[in-house]
Amino acid sequence: MSDPIVITTSGPAPDSLVTEQEYLEREASRPPVNSFGAVSNEAEFDSALAAGGVINLGGNTINCTGVKTVTKAWTTIIGPGHLRFVGIPKDTRCFLIQASDVTLRDFELSSDEPPPFSLIGINFPSVAHRAKIQRLHIHNWGACITKYGGVTSPYINDILIEDCYVHTFLFGGYMSFGLRRMLVQRCQFIGKLSGETHSTWNAFYGAANLEDCRFENNEFGDVDKMGIEITTVEGAEVVRPVLIQNRVFNCDTFGISLGHPQGAYVARNIVRNVKGIGIEMGGAIQTIGWATVIDNDVEGVTNHPTGNGEAVAYILNRMRDSVMRGNRSAKISSSANPVWAYGTYIYESERCSVIDGEFVDGGGLAIYVNPGSTGNTGGFHLLAGNSFRHTVNVVGGAAIHVGNTTVVAKNNTSWQKPGWSLGFRASCSAPARVECDAIPVTSGSFYGSNKVISA
Repeated sequence: MSDPIVITTSGPAPDSLVTEQEYLEREASRPPVNSFGAVSNEAEFDSALAAGGVINLGGNTINCTGVKTVTKAWTTIIGPGHLRFVGIPKDTRCFLIQASDVTLRDFELSSDEPPPFSLIGINFPSVAHRAKIQRLHIHNWGACITKYGGVTSPYINDILIEDCYVHTFLFGGYMSFGLRRMLVQRCQFIGKLSGETHSTWNAFYGAANLEDCRFENNEFGDVDKMGIEITTVEGAEVVRPVLIQNRVFNCDTFGISLGHPQGAYVARNIVRNVKGIGIEMGGAIQTIGWATVIDNDVEGVTNHPTGNGEAVAYILNRMRDSVMRGNRSAKISSSANPVWAYGTYIYESERCSVIDGEFVDGGGLAIYVNPGSTGNTGGFHLLAGNSFRHTVNVVGGAAIHVGNTTVVAKNNTSWQKPGWSLGFRASCSAPARVECDAIPVTSGSFYGSNKVISA
């Protein structure tokens, strides 16, 4: 399956957020802009910022003692150079983008605040569109790149964040409430560098009313919470998030968490060394779906530090009409509760397929659909072409506990571990139905062979 085209470009457009025609129309409407020589101190920078235009930092370090606000459209700030915020009161939003068509490129942006961090670096209110943040080195912030708001906040459109190195923070990115067409590519969001011990949260957090946001070829890691979390609240939504070829590592809760996304596309990501869950889709608010999760690789998930000690590579939680294909999981283990170690866990979901997966040295697969679930029909689940080797929980292949649903398992292979259950275990209550290689089960429990190969 080819990747969906969410944000497109063609011809001479200099970024990946606009079409050639849009780019040409914008360039034709660009007003004459001021161009400044190198600014060398805060007063010169403030004067240039008030006038707008192209501001060259000229390799200088500008010590900023107050909030800086971009108010002129088409302002461009270029390096090399360093904007260093010093002596700023806690919880201040330091660098405000209050105009459209702003470019920040090739400079360092930091604060002198010691941990615990609280200052906000770049902040977008709901009036800025078509911003480009390119090749910035951003560090020592409570939140480095942000947009705040509420469920009814207006959208901002077309934010490009690329080739940035972001580290030493509480939150790397915090973009929420009203964002359409954001592209984050080739960036590093690293919560702690070697030897740093400050508290961190998520490497990147996005929430509520996000549309067509894409993350490609990034690194997210070394944080106390999640690598990347895209979630929502009641009355808001997340539509068509795309995550391709990202690397997520060393997270103390989840690697990737997408809460109630519509039309998510998650492909070829690598997740390593996380606690709890590698890749999570869905949540507790409502059943929503159309997710495609393909060719991802999750390895090294250990038990969650709180709760029931689960360790799961992939989870679909109240999702529907979703496909998981060609995903790999390995080294999934829970010292707190081995029963909760799974390569894939599908909970209270409808019409989901798990195809051509590889489960190695860790938990197998579990499907749980409660017959008493309110408003949940369960639908139809398909398991086909999966391979289970050296699983460590009580089931060598898959555990199926269902009501109000039909599960069909075809052409799966399980290598039995001595002393453990056979390939598939199923229990169901009418009107549920489980078929394991043409063996129908309509009630009670059974242990099905499903091509079990003894170790």
